[in-house]
Amino acid sequence: MFDSLKAERLLTTMDANHTNDKGKAAEQALTEMGNRAVPTLLKCIAIGELKGKHDVATQRFAAAILMRIGGDEAIDGLIDLLNSCQQDNLGATDSFTSGRDADVRRKNNATWALAGIDGAQRAVEPIRLLLKDRNNTVRAGAMMALARTRHPQAIEILASILDKETDTVYHAPKEDFRQGEDFPSALKALEQIGPAAVDAMTQMVEKVWGYKKKNVLDVIDKMRGPKAS
Repeated sequence: MFDSLKAERLLTTMDANHTNDKGKAAEQALTEMGNRAVPTLLKCIAIGELKGKHDVATQRFAAAILMRIGGDEAIDGLIDLLNSCQQDNLGATDSFTSGRDADVRRKNNATWALAGIDGAQRAVEPIRLLLKDRNNTVRAGAMMALARTRHPQAIEILASILDKETDTVYHAPKEDFRQGEDFPSALKALEQIGPAAVDAMTQMVEKVWGYKKKNVLDVIDKMRGPKAS
């Protein structure tokens, strides 16, 4: 009980002091609390602005602190949060912004934190499920999170989005996938991974829409680096 109250007070301090020494000291104190702060940090991300709770910047800081703390408790809590987001639409009643905006932010903060924790390989599957979210911002965030894991399974998932017949990502019935943002988002995420993604991308080239092949080949060439003369 004491730990949760202490962590809550520190988050409240951060709300009004993001850019000054007082806010930085609160952030450091939360990090030093370690696992004792994890439940309160998870709650900060999950609740968002509901009933006047912590502001957008503090939610992002909470995600960053969880990333630094790491460990099984943070990983399991973030995975549970993502699963709850998909099941319950937690953003429905947020008071300071539309529910959908808060839901997007919640998912993006959780995936960002999860992908940045060392040893979070089991995060790949719950992040993959967000590629079926109807919001393209959530999908793009999930792709970058997958890229941050650098896990072989994540690379395969991202490469599969380049396929002209992909069913990895959501698109509405009768919607032309080629007009969406998912292809460039996947390509950007693969580029972030670097040379480790070259083989998976090369295997996918022949399955890409013809007019998109040059984009893929250009990224592959860039990742391979300059050719010896």
